[in-house]
Amino acid sequence: MQRLRKSVIWFAVLNFVIGAGTWIARTSLQIDNMAHLGGFLSGLLQIAYLLAVLAIAVVFLFCPALFLAMFLMSLLPEPLTERQARLWMAERLRERGYGTSAG
Repeated sequence: MQRLRKSVIWFAVLNFVIGAGTWIARTSLQIDNMAHLGGFLSGLLQIAYLLAVLAIAVVFLFCPALFLAMFLMSLLPEPLTERQARLWMAERLRERGYGTSAG
């Protein structure tokens, strides 16, 4: 398996080098590397996503109380300063005509 992975990586590097070489040398044969680059970056994003999901799963496994505390905190009533700020912003929007009914 490691040998196959190494071969695939070398093939990808060689493909990029040949494509970049034809682009730099301005030969009549041009290889568009954007699809190869897009596939490579997409693969990196998939790996990053999987690692992030794995990290979250590990945190949840070892510290479920953290997630429970965050959920319970979301159920608490909003603090007075947040309520005042929300009401102030709603009043400003109504003054500008955003809160009026369409009827």
